[in-house]
Amino acid sequence: MRVAILLNRGRPRLRTLGKQALSLGYELAQGRAVGAGAIPPEFDGLARLLDPSPLVLGTESPIDWRALAACDLLLWEWGWTEVPAARIREVRRCVDVPLVMFPGPLDRFWREMDPGHLPTHGEALRLTDGIGVMLRDTIGVYAALAPAAHVFHMPVPVDTAHFGAIATDPAAREEHLVLLTAPTRFCGPASQLPITTYLAFRRLLAERPRLEGLAFCYDDEERRQAEAVLRELGLAGRVQVRAYVRPLGRFLDLVKSCRLALALPHALIQGRMALMAACLRIPMVTSDDVETHRTLFPWTTVRWHDVDGAVAACRRVLEDEAFAHRVREHASAAADYYAVPRARARLAAAVEVIRERRTVREGA
Repeated sequence: MRVAILLNRGRPRLRTLGKQALSLGYELAQGRAVGAGAIPPEFDGLARLLDPSPLVLGTESPIDWRALAACDLLLWEWGWTEVPAARIREVRRCVDVPLVMFPGPLDRFWREMDPGHLPTHGEALRLTDGIGVMLRDTIGVYAALAPAAHVFHMPVPVDTAHFGAIATDPAAREEHLVLLTAPTRFCGPASQLPITTYLAFRRLLAERPRLEGLAFCYDDEERRQAEAVLRELGLAGRVQVRAYVRPLGRFLDLVKSCRLALALPHALIQGRMALMAACLRIPMVTSDDVETHRTLFPWTTVRWHDVDGAVAACRRVLEDEAFAHRVREHASAAADYYAVPRARARLAAAVEVIRERRTVREGA
């Protein structure tokens, strides 16, 4: 199958190849075997589930219409600006290729979108054949928004075998190190409201003064904001605030020695940190907002604002090794649902449904 993917960024092909080369080079430098076709757990990797060398297009770059016309499928990402939706409208006017859309966080989309752009978004939805949602319990929302589209669960694919091989033996981990948030943006429309994570961590510190936190920020402004808030909370010097590092393998090498993960995001995100924690066999206390969290860590999810519940769950993980072992093993087994082979089968099945629907519609 020939697949195209439309990315919401400039120089899409160069960036995609650069990320692949960086990841492959890092893994080889660590002495870890990884195939050249390894699939990252992000939107960019979805096309490679069905095509090892997809056609990579950008919303702000010229489109090779001849190459796109030869494709069997186009994947696109629903951004909150008008640009991606307008590009899809242009694509449909020029090429009759099946379209599958992948939305980002539902809540942030509606916070960020200009209401004047809604007609363009609505038209793009009507032109779309399928919608792959990252959270299964949002299927009903998108089915209501786009009743003619085939809506299916399509979380990011995870190379569970490779990431699991990076894990450290729990007995060899740093006893007092706790993985906290990434990103760590306390305020603004992009915030996942990590304030409750740090209030819970501060309570844990009062009981266990030797604990250390580890957090990551995606840019300098986010880091300045995080450091200012942590000073106000009395956590300066108790939480390492680091710049997020790439490729993903490097990030995993930094966090794999953590004894516990604690993050209570209030956002409809994919839950990639929880997926990585599951692969690394790090027990995690997290929020029940996200279906991925509930699937992987059913015994240690709490409401995002339930500081008492989060502290109690952390306490049990730290004090009861049998419980911590059960949490780790369940998460590791449950992560298989997100593994690359099952993701590939899931997407292929959805494409088959879309093809059948198009055949019926064209024959009507």
